[in-house]
Amino acid sequence: MDVSVPSLAQSSATSSSSSVLPSDSASQFASTLSEPEASSTEHTVKRRKLRAIATWDHFRGAQGDEPRAISGNLLHYCKRCRNPSWSTHISSNARYHLKKAHHIFVREDSSSQNKRQLAIENAFARTTARQLKQVREHERNTLRSVINVDAFREAQMLLSAHRHLPLNFVTWPEYQALLTAVNPAVQEFLTDSGNTVAADLDRAYDAHQQSVKKWLEHARSLVHIAMDVWSSPQRKAYVAVHAQWVDEAYKPRKALLGLPNLRRSHAGAAMTPHLMEIIRKYHLAPRIGYFTGDNDAKNDTCLRQLAVGLSQEYGLTFDPVSSRTRCAGHIINLSLQAFLFATSEDALQAAIEQAQDEANDVTVSDALHDRIQSNTCQKSHGRRNKRNDTAGWRSIGPMGKLHNIAVFIRNSTVRNDAWDDIAGKALGIDNITRWNSWFKLLDAAISQEGPLSIFLNQYHEELEDDILTHDDWQVLKMTHEFLQPFYQATLEQQMEWASIDQVLENMDILFLQFENAKVKYVNNARMVNSVHMGWWVLSKYYEESDKNPIYATALLLHPEKRRRYLDRHWAEEWRQTAIAGARRHWAKYKDRPLSSDSAARLSNERREVTPYERIKQSMSVLDEPGDEDEFEKFYLQSCADAAWSKCAEYYNNQQLNWQNRFPEDTDLPPAYYAAQILDPYRKWAWFRQEWVLHGDEEKRRWFDNAQSAVKHLWETEYKGRHPVEMLPPPARKERAPDPAFDRQREHKRIRTDAPVSTTDLYEQYISTDRLHDDEAGYDDAIAYWLSRYDSQRDLARFALDLFAISPMSDECERLFSSAKLTIVDRRGRLKVDIIEACECLRAWYGKPQVEDDSDSEDSENDNEWIDSYS
Repeated sequence: MDVSVPSLAQSSATSSSSSVLPSDSASQFASTLSEPEASSTEHTVKRRKLRAIATWDHFRGAQGDEPRAISGNLLHYCKRCRNPSWSTHISSNARYHLKKAHHIFVREDSSSQNKRQLAIENAFARTTARQLKQVREHERNTLRSVINVDAFREAQMLLSAHRHLPLNFVTWPEYQALLTAVNPAVQEFLTDSGNTVAADLDRAYDAHQQSVKKWLEHARSLVHIAMDVWSSPQRKAYVAVHAQWVDEAYKPRKALLGLPNLRRSHAGAAMTPHLMEIIRKYHLAPRIGYFTGDNDAKNDTCLRQLAVGLSQEYGLTFDPVSSRTRCAGHIINLSLQAFLFATSEDALQAAIEQAQDEANDVTVSDALHDRIQSNTCQKSHGRRNKRNDTAGWRSIGPMGKLHNIAVFIRNSTVRNDAWDDIAGKALGIDNITRWNSWFKLLDAAISQEGPLSIFLNQYHEELEDDILTHDDWQVLKMTHEFLQPFYQATLEQQMEWASIDQVLENMDILFLQFENAKVKYVNNARMVNSVHMGWWVLSKYYEESDKNPIYATALLLHPEKRRRYLDRHWAEEWRQTAIAGARRHWAKYKDRPLSSDSAARLSNERREVTPYERIKQSMSVLDEPGDEDEFEKFYLQSCADAAWSKCAEYYNNQQLNWQNRFPEDTDLPPAYYAAQILDPYRKWAWFRQEWVLHGDEEKRRWFDNAQSAVKHLWETEYKGRHPVEMLPPPARKERAPDPAFDRQREHKRIRTDAPVSTTDLYEQYISTDRLHDDEAGYDDAIAYWLSRYDSQRDLARFALDLFAISPMSDECERLFSSAKLTIVDRRGRLKVDIIEACECLRAWYGKPQVEDDSDSEDSENDNEWIDSYS
């Protein structure tokens, strides 16, 4: 039945008398409500959103006849209280009940607290994000700052030039991934086109070309040119122009000046415009020297046309004959080819004439090889063609058999593997253009004679006609022994800064080798004929050297050779011709005025003044020379006279004392003279110059007595007293850069080495005894003449001009080997100007140097890039 809800006063009184909970709880009077009362109030219950969610999770709604509300507030019943049940509509009462009755602790965060906490967390999150962004930005800036963009671009460009990489390698994902892994900040500097590298190449080429131009403008010698023509695999022809000179610091230098494309013709006249363009570009006309090239006739034609161009454009007189030097390597190789392949002088002459015709683009070696194959029957196609080729090679004897064996091994992977299993080392093969390839093939075959015999036995059916017999091996060993000097002579002239004085000397060595071989192999007709063929070619080009006096002049000016070399090794008529030509050449230099700027540079190149000398100069009581007054001159003269008198008195006393003890002997103890003559720089030459040449009879007697005394001292005290032991040669000490005082001292020693028989420096020099390298301590002739530049300037310039000439054009050959790697099949569209820039930069920069953290070696100047190449 329906009942009314008790009044607020009644409920309050009841609650206050029986409840132990807080006064706002309605749980005590809730149990007094009857079900009809509860149902009558359902429509008045407040439906509010529950906020203490965690607390009310432990409560449930009313069930069955349980009251659902009180005073309009929804009641919540504890899930753990059954009989009796417990209910409330106040969240704090509910938490208190859970804590006391069930030991459940529930904590509710208020909405405001949640908002504050969220705001704090958001603030911290924003601060953290801001700080993280700043840190990352700082890291990016740091990574970006360590990147030297210009150096990166330059290194990237040089990587392409040095390692022959395509220009678009910068777009390779693998390359970019590698850079990014090292430094993520590099991404913004990565390029997406090979055109960027090409532009960098152009800029670097232009910049460094100006540096090379400055070096050439300050050259202390003439600038000499080596040139050669090359046909690339891509059917394009190039002419290499390489320069060599002595720079203003008296260091030998060399640099590639250009690799222009030779279009439509290989004739000499087609080469001249490119040479003229390079001469204009580098301002070489006043300093143009000698041109070194192979024996091709097109080089002679080119220089004749060049003489016309220099005369018309610059008014210069250029002798195309005396300014032409021949590559010694080509001459030696040609003599070797004649030894190996030529059968008669007529055949040799025909091959040379064929090569001399500019219309025939063949060399003498090509012509000789063609004659080998033409010795067999008429060539046909297919398999028979190959048989005829091997038969042609076989016609030259054991060397031809060895060639066929090398080709047999190389032409099959199966046979190559079989040889590798037997020998474990490649045999190699001869090459028509590569110098010394035959010697290296012989060297490899002889050193692997055992494995090669096993291989021949394994393939004796296929190589039936090329089996090497015992006699064949003897011929191969004789040939190997004979060719060794050719190999060594070529290497000597390929060494860094070989000079032209070696050309005739090496030819003399090879001539002697030919003469010895004629005697040694007199009973071997085939060997004697081969020797004669090689001798004939070498003699032909030896005579060509008479057209150019610089070969003999370089011999005369070398401190280890001079005129004595000619007197000992050359016939009288040869000597007279060579010396006359050298004199005519010297006349161009004698009394040549030194330009004022050169003199100024020389005065500035004196050694640096030491701290001691600087203090001493500041304390000097004398002004500049010529500023002293008459009293000062008189006073200084009197001091010098007093010093001289004291020296003379001491010297005379020494003579008197010795004469009183040994009246029959010399004026002084022989030890004085012995110590003087045992100085390798002086010997007896000083006494001859100071005592004998002046015509003083008394001093002449001193000289004779001194010689007798020293000889007597040697024979009585030392000769035969000590056993002879073979000692190793003393290690050569490295010489520090010569200061001015040392240069003058060394110069004085050489000057006193011989009598002065003429006032002409050249005649005086070549008449003196040669200077042994181990005595003088000089590593090369350039260092020798550098020490004489101050006092024998004309002669020194004469010598430096000659010793700067390259005896070979091997630098051009090295360039062609490099260019072949640049112009591979997949880069056939590469433009000729890019090819030239790549090869020039590669040559100018030289081999890349790895920098380290050590400061033990510092770059001397900003032009270190060319030092590494020189």
